[in-house]
Amino acid sequence: GPAHPPPSAPGQIHQSPTLFSLTTKTQRGYQKSFLPLKLGMLDLGPAALLRFLVSAFLEQAAAVMPVCIFLAGFQSLVLGQPIDDGVSISAGLVLVMLGLTLFNFGLLYGLMPMGKALGLGLPQALNTPPLLAVAGLLGVAVTLAEPALSVVKTAGSLIQEEQAPYLYALLHRRQDLLVLAVAVGVGLSASFGMLRILMGWSIKPVAVLLSLLTLALSCYVSFWTDRKDLVGLAWDLGAVTTGPVTVPLVIALGVGIASVSGAEPSPLTGFGVVTLASLIPVNCVLLLGLLLPPFAPGARGGGGGGGPAA
Repeated sequence: GPAHPPPSAPGQIHQSPTLFSLTTKTQRGYQKSFLPLKLGMLDLGPAALLRFLVSAFLEQAAAVMPVCIFLAGFQSLVLGQPIDDGVSISAGLVLVMLGLTLFNFGLLYGLMPMGKALGLGLPQALNTPPLLAVAGLLGVAVTLAEPALSVVKTAGSLIQEEQAPYLYALLHRRQDLLVLAVAVGVGLSASFGMLRILMGWSIKPVAVLLSLLTLALSCYVSFWTDRKDLVGLAWDLGAVTTGPVTVPLVIALGVGIASVSGAEPSPLTGFGVVTLASLIPVNCVLLLGLLLPPFAPGARGGGGGGGPAA
């Protein structure tokens, strides 16, 4: 069959009314695809594009409204508190649903196609070391653009220095180092994930060994140092790195590279990079905490480590 889908007629949408429909079937003249089906946006007329956006908005409304109804009912019926300024809250919810609709639309037509195209082209243009370097730099860049990371930094205003000195220090005095540690962790994850794909390694032993290493380092920081207040932050940042910007791009990049390279080229081997991106940054933040000097008020007694009191 032809290598690419035939062009769609003006105003016609390819089969798939939703943003996240996945296909593994080879339809008439279509390649096997493991990414969301493209809708021929450039060929859509205004009416067809509007219908599609309305359908996508209703999908977001169906996902958001049950949570909002539950929260409103719990506040009114269980807590017995009135809902103040309902008009502003309703307007804000509409903006949230509209923003999610446009954001997902941008992911489908912007970020994910770019990531897949980059993954398809890199193995043909670069040798392995430059390819891994590009993947690492891309991981650093997308982490710096991750909106969820700013939420964690803002939460630092709730921390009191006397209760969690090292946590306070990282969130207030060393924010730049904290963000850099997370970004470097995601960059290393992207590079190692691409290396795993190229070498044909299974994700299972890699994930198990990395999980054990992360748990061991967390236990060490918790029980054998005075910096146990950093463990929760490190694991939270591991979850933050798998946010709405990082995940689609990293997955698309991995699927693209896996489609044209590796021991057995297959898009399925491109998955698993996000697992690395959620574990390696945890280790980077914990190592950063261990390297901090004992400048915080609560870090008395000389060194930054030290074993527990006998």
